[in-house]
Amino acid sequence: FGRRMARNTQLLLLEEANLARMVDPAGGSWYVEDLTEQLARAAWERFTSIEVAGGMAESIANGLIAAEAEVACSARQEKLVAGDELIIGVTSFPDPDEIPLVRPGLPAIPQGPLVPHRSAAPFEGQAML
Repeated sequence: FGRRMARNTQLLLLEEANLARMVDPAGGSWYVEDLTEQLARAAWERFTSIEVAGGMAESIANGLIAAEAEVACSARQEKLVAGDELIIGVTSFPDPDEIPLVRPGLPAIPQGPLVPHRSAAPFEGQAML
């Protein structure tokens, strides 16, 4: 499914959105520039708060980063369940004829302070029509 989406997204942008005919599709777009500025400011604030807390190594060691990651994952999961946020092909527009991908078990990796999380995992294998 992922390969098909990757291929089709490029074809859609090329043929239907006419992006290949534009030199700079986001040129002069105050909206994109404003979002980029907001993202940069929020990231800088986050970096400075980590530095104030003793740096990245200290923030990981004392569980601050893991706790914030868990809060962010939980908030996203709530939005996905409520339908306020979408994962195309999983929570929105799933392919009912898609054959589920059999995923081999993950190799045994020693778990550190950060636990891997896949937002789509609870929805996979469900019919979301």
